[in-house]
Amino acid sequence: MTRPHCNGFTAVLALSFIAGLMLLAPTQSLAQEKHKLSWSVRAENTQYTVQHGLDIADMPGHVMRLFELRRTWPENPPMVEGFKVVEEVARGTFDGITGNGRAWGYSFWRLENGDLVFAEWQNANQSVVNSDRSRRTDYVGTYVWTGGTGKMRGIKGLGRYSGVSEFTAEGKGVRSGYSAEGEYWIEK
Repeated sequence: MTRPHCNGFTAVLALSFIAGLMLLAPTQSLAQEKHKLSWSVRAENTQYTVQHGLDIADMPGHVMRLFELRRTWPENPPMVEGFKVVEEVARGTFDGITGNGRAWGYSFWRLENGDLVFAEWQNANQSVVNSDRSRRTDYVGTYVWTGGTGKMRGIKGLGRYSGVSEFTAEGKGVRSGYSAEGEYWIEK
């Protein structure tokens, strides 16, 4: 069996050539201007509009939920490209045991000019059950902006968030607020 012969100088020369090609032909994302963004939404500005729960029989407290949340910013809304965000609609599913588990789904922001920004999100939930069986759930997660309409066409972004939700003893969401930070760019 023969080994291919390559000395250190040849390897360095080959790697330098590849690195030079990468610098001469930058990817599209390197040319995009990135914008930082942070925001919060208070629990009183969030409304659960759809909630459906299915009990899973494998163990007590195992539930799958389908839900929709609508959020507004009466003051201090996030701004994207100079436009205020007026509404967020998040639709998702949750799979957990006694409020501990994961949630994932899709959302969109409606801007004041009518354009939309689309996202995918996922988070981990950890709950504390109160003596009356109601729950306080802390969650942390990430989001990815996948596109938009109108002037937001080509928008991409990513970030992280954390928040708190409260649920009745029957598992119905009653309050939810969160804070987030991330960055976005618009691909041409």
